[in-house]
Amino acid sequence: MFSEGQLDASKILFDSYQSRFDPNKNLLPLESGHDVIQVWNKIEYETNLGPEELCQQIAELAGLPCHIGDIETPAELSKKIPAKTQSRFHIALVGMNKGQPVIATANPLDPQLEEALAFMFDSHYQLVVAPPQAISRGIETATQAPSKATTKNFSLADSGATAVENNPTPRLARQLMLKAVTQNASDMHIQPFLNGSVVRIRIDGILKRLTLLPDNVAAAVIRHLKAKSGMEPTANMLPQDGRMMVESNGREYDLRISTLPVAGHKEKMVVRFLNRQSVYKLTDIGFSLDEIHTLHRFASRPSGVVLVCGPTGSGKTTTLYSMLSTLNNEATSIMTVEDPVEYQMQGLSQTEINSKAGMTFARALRAILRQDPDVLLIGEIRDEETAQIAMQSALTGHLVFSTLHTNDSLSAIPRLLDLGINPVILAESLAGIMSQRLLRKLCAHCKSSSKSTSPAANAFKATTHVDQAFEAVGCKECEFSGYHGRTVIAELVEINQTQRELLLGGENDITKFKAAMRGTFNSMSMAASRLIISGVTTSSEASRVIGHQFWLALADEYGTEVPDLSALSDSPQSKSKEKNAVLIAGAQDENSQALEIAIKNSWLEVLTAKSPEASENTLREHENIDLFVLDLSDHLTDNEAIELVADYRRHLAWTRIPALIRIPATKLSWEQLLKEHGATSRFISRDAEPNEVVALIQTAISEKLDFKWGIDSIAN
Repeated sequence: MFSEGQLDASKILFDSYQSRFDPNKNLLPLESGHDVIQVWNKIEYETNLGPEELCQQIAELAGLPCHIGDIETPAELSKKIPAKTQSRFHIALVGMNKGQPVIATANPLDPQLEEALAFMFDSHYQLVVAPPQAISRGIETATQAPSKATTKNFSLADSGATAVENNPTPRLARQLMLKAVTQNASDMHIQPFLNGSVVRIRIDGILKRLTLLPDNVAAAVIRHLKAKSGMEPTANMLPQDGRMMVESNGREYDLRISTLPVAGHKEKMVVRFLNRQSVYKLTDIGFSLDEIHTLHRFASRPSGVVLVCGPTGSGKTTTLYSMLSTLNNEATSIMTVEDPVEYQMQGLSQTEINSKAGMTFARALRAILRQDPDVLLIGEIRDEETAQIAMQSALTGHLVFSTLHTNDSLSAIPRLLDLGINPVILAESLAGIMSQRLLRKLCAHCKSSSKSTSPAANAFKATTHVDQAFEAVGCKECEFSGYHGRTVIAELVEINQTQRELLLGGENDITKFKAAMRGTFNSMSMAASRLIISGVTTSSEASRVIGHQFWLALADEYGTEVPDLSALSDSPQSKSKEKNAVLIAGAQDENSQALEIAIKNSWLEVLTAKSPEASENTLREHENIDLFVLDLSDHLTDNEAIELVADYRRHLAWTRIPALIRIPATKLSWEQLLKEHGATSRFISRDAEPNEVVALIQTAISEKLDFKWGIDSIAN
């Protein structure tokens, strides 16, 4: 019998399954074993149960025994269930009991499974419940035994392949890569695991299992890929690197392949997929408008060093190439030195490091500087010599972009000082620093606007006083993860005069540099919070990527208590010459028209929108919008004003640009009311003179203020 706590967990489990029941309480059939695994993963995540505990509870719900442990189908029984049926229903034959086959399933409530087994065994069979991962291993063992693995039939069509390439091993390798590319994976891992090798692919930053291979099959695939990528196939005691190119559906991919010897005289292989047809555009990455404006200022400088910081896989190279694309024109000489050259871009002179041949970063940089570049990209600053050359290049009139491995932007300053950079040179050459991470975006097909009760969502509400807009659910489109695609969060530091004076004094305390930003510093945690408010992602995803620092930064920013962390463990020269613009939304009357005329007369462009949705669309289409004005009508009730401002916040929080809310003179109490409901905008009376409002707008734009400019401001 289960304890009271376990029965509570059973109810949670039943509620999770309930979303997949039809009105007759029959479980909707899952189309593949992969679907079953995804559903189990979701329930494990929601209930905080392990696979064995979850197996026991599903078995109790179904009234069946629970099978814990490995599944090894006896050889003489391996043909009793066709391979397609095993794969379709994700079942494995455990053995025989009293003359009846014992079949393991992770989805015991599937009525179609019952029909299929009754047809094959005339109802003379027994069902047990087992975790889907154990069933997968049982299926692989039964269908890919070493003596029969090479006879497996593959459906991958490749009319251009030679007879040799159509052998089982090359065909299997191509099939694995095709599956990875089809699912937009960034990497594929082949790693020794449990008497075989597991093949995993990384999608949106998360590794998921693709299949299991017997040892001899995995070794053959690794040898094949090593041979195709220019490595020595039989050398398995030393790490090797190679590259090759594949084409799928008219798209070309560069494959960067790395092997590493591991215990047991085996190898681990990682294949990285780089799309040669990638289009680099800052607006496509997910930056807010405020961040895009800052990055454009970085790129338009005549000289200086701009650093992008973050761990491997955080999108640094993509951001750098997107910035270079804004400068890439006939009048600008752009050169890069990288290890390796990850992306090909026409118009750039790209040099690859080759340490074995003596082509180091420092040697390549010295040679490149004699080639008269205007803009220089250094793949990574790794040592003192490279750092010195980068800074000296900036002092001699070059715009230098590079990456640095630090946890946040301001940590780059003490890191550069540790590398031996003279504080005076650093003060003169450093133009800007950026740190970034990638967050998974909520799946547009299944995200729910119902109020979330998860610990992370509750903590976010308590810390920021604003509800999380959407919660992850999970559907077939996102493979039951609740997320699809990724977007960027960033913190940018544009070095100002006060910070240069600190650098000249040799200061390395990052808290002083942050204080010198006069309250305009936006951490990655705050960037993530705007996306949570806008419904792009969730607080749990932000916490997963940023860690506990996410909650500490939010509490500091909003002046609230830190939540219980234990409960949460778990120049562009190509830029169009657009004028600065202001977007006006809300009430459309003579008053707003008078303001529109005054703004136009101050050499600012004016755009208008009639709804939150239209405002968001306008902001996504026009990068030059620097400020948003919302006119509230005096016909609104208090609650209507609160809801309207909240709706605009959900649609516009991602931009992080300053917003000015104009309130009727008869409703001045709305300022305090709306601030109590999460507003951070600046407020002003609609009776204020248009020129006064324009002066306020001009100040906000010239001082590069952001969405927080109204937190401590009281409108006149």
